[in-house]
Amino acid sequence: MSETSDKQTENKFESLGSFLKKTRVERGLELEQIIEETKVSASTLRAIEADDFDALPADAFARGLYAHYATALRLNKDEIVARFFMERNSHPSVQAKQGTLPSQPQPPGKKAKQISGMAEPTGVSPISSLGFFLLLLIVIAGTVCWYLSINPATYLSAKLRGISQQTTQEQTSPVTDVENDILAEGEPASTAIISTALSPPSRTEPADQQAKYIVAAQFPSTTTVTVTIDDNPPQELTYSAGQSVIWPADKKLVLVLPGQSDIKLTLNDIPLSLPDTKGDTSTITIPEYLLE
Repeated sequence: MSETSDKQTENKFESLGSFLKKTRVERGLELEQIIEETKVSASTLRAIEADDFDALPADAFARGLYAHYATALRLNKDEIVARFFMERNSHPSVQAKQGTLPSQPQPPGKKAKQISGMAEPTGVSPISSLGFFLLLLIVIAGTVCWYLSINPATYLSAKLRGISQQTTQEQTSPVTDVENDILAEGEPASTAIISTALSPPSRTEPADQQAKYIVAAQFPSTTTVTVTIDDNPPQELTYSAGQSVIWPADKKLVLVLPGQSDIKLTLNDIPLSLPDTKGDTSTITIPEYLLE
C-alpha cells in the first residue's frame, strides 16, 4: 500500500485539505516553497488546505491543481484527485448547487407562512401603472392649457372647421393657374380663359353672357393650342386630357390647333366641325370660319 493510502487510513476522518496541510508541515515545507514549485497562487493553495471548494475553479482546473500539490508533496496524485472528487461531491455547498442536498422538514408554521407569502399579489399591476401614466398625461395637458389660456374644445372645433372650409374651397374653386396669370397681367374680364377639368362644355363655369362668340372646347388628350382673342396677343396654352375650356370673344377668335386633333368644339352651344387638313396645324378664325 502507498504512503498516501497509509496516511489516509490513519486519518480516516481527516479532510483532504487538512491532510495536505499536515503533510506539508511534517515535511518542513513552507507554503511559499509549494507556490514556487507548483506556480499555484497562495490564495488557491489556502483554499485547497481549507477545503473551500467554492473558491476553487472548475473541475478540470481543480484536478490539475490537486495533482500538482500532490506531486510537490511526493504523494500519489491519482489517489489525491480521486479523494478530492469524493469529498467535493459530498460537500453541503456543492450538493446545494447541484440540487442533491436532502431537504430538511420544515415546521408547519413556517411552511404555511411561505405558502401565504407566495399567494400575495404584487404591489403594482401593469394596468395600474398604465392608468397612472395616462392620468399624469391628462394632468400635464390640463396644466398647459390652463397656463396658455387654451380651451381644447374650442381649439379642436376651429381646426375642424378650417379643414372643412379648405376642402370645400378646393372642390368648388373654378380658378386655374392659367386664369390667375391672365388676370394678374390686367387682361379684361371678357377675355379671361375659364377652364375646368373633366366637365362637358355645356356645364363649365358661365362665361361672359354679353360676349358675341363663346367657343367651348373639350380635350380627350393632352393638346397644345394657340389662342388669340379679339385684339389681345396670341397665347400658347397646353391642356391635359379630360380638361374643358371656354373662350369668350366680342370681335374675333383665332385658334391654331394640331393638324390631327381630336378636340371637340362648340360655338354658342352649336357643335363646330374641325377643318380637314394634312398639315401640322389647322387654323380656325371666327367669324370667318362660319362663312367658309
